[in-house]
Amino acid sequence: MLHSVQCKRCYGAWLSLVERTVWDREVAGSNPSAPTNLGRQMCSQERICFFIVKNMTDTELIALAATLIAAKQTPQGVVADVGSVLISAQGLVFTGVCVGTNSGTICAERTAIAKMISDSQEYGIQRIVAVWKDTDGAVFVIPPCGYCRQFMADTDPRNIHETVVVLSHDVAVPLRDLLPFHDWWQRQP
Repeated sequence: MLHSVQCKRCYGAWLSLVERTVWDREVAGSNPSAPTNLGRQMCSQERICFFIVKNMTDTELIALAATLIAAKQTPQGVVADVGSVLISAQGLVFTGVCVGTNSGTICAERTAIAKMISDSQEYGIQRIVAVWKDTDGAVFVIPPCGYCRQFMADTDPRNIHETVVVLSHDVAVPLRDLLPFHDWWQRQP
């Protein structure tokens, strides 16, 4: 029923970081409790691949986010110059890249969050990181912008206390520390 495979469409860099667990369509379809829509990606073998975390360190999260960067300059902006990885409350891995064009910017963190919601109908974030590379290939962890911080808090009220934001290989803080006045609404006399 449950078995691991190497999907030909999975990112090779993830192989040492994330376990690939696969459910056959028939098994998932016949079992109402099987997670048929969690972080899935169809592979050439017509199987659904789920990416499940196995004790991923912050250093590994950073390395994984760096593999997503494939910056491309367009006449309207830059895309994929920032990579983000999040671990959902259920332990699934979701990724995203920044898409910055003249029509607006969608940060890598918000892309990963949107993928989590659309692929799993899950809203809780356990851990999240975003990285950028300079022209020499040096990797920099970047904190989420104010919009992304508020987006995380608004997506699920528990995220303000339960989400950990990775700021370096040895520094990670709760989202509430980066958004201390998230619920500061005071009626004025």
